[in-house]
Amino acid sequence: QRQVVDVIKDLAKLQESSTVLGKINDNIQSLQEVFINTKKRGNVGEFVLEKILTNMLGSNQKLWERQYKTIDGKVVDAYVKTDSEKEGIAIDSKFSIDNYQRYLVSEDIKVKENYLKDFRNDIRKRIDEVGKYINIKNKISSAVMFIPSEEIFAF
Repeated sequence: QRQVVDVIKDLAKLQESSTVLGKINDNIQSLQEVFINTKKRGNVGEFVLEKILTNMLGSNQKLWERQYKTIDGKVVDAYVKTDSEKEGIAIDSKFSIDNYQRYLVSEDIKVKENYLKDFRNDIRKRIDEVGKYINIKNKISSAVMFIPSEEIFAF
């Protein structure tokens, strides 16, 4: 009879562990969704950028603005004001990760090289996109591409 009680206790523990693992799996899937969905990934980058700027410059709109709309209608993730009212710094978050992930998981050397080349091209395109914000009529003299992934930034 004692063995039956022990088995029932073990089954209860096993069920509890299974429930916890199920919740962990759900959380992992939610996190994966963020990185698969380009828009959600972009939102994460903007959120991280905003937190960094808020921590460094505060939430004072006299120092920087979130989602700054330029005269020509473009929207930059952040605009940092300088001493000169004629110019500021545009900061745009870019999170190019697809070809980087493919590069990491690929085992074929040739395929891996192609993904690396594609990843470099992705980064160059993002740099060009950010560079287009520089325009005197938009009061933007400099632009910074923010990469919200330490791993990609260091790569």
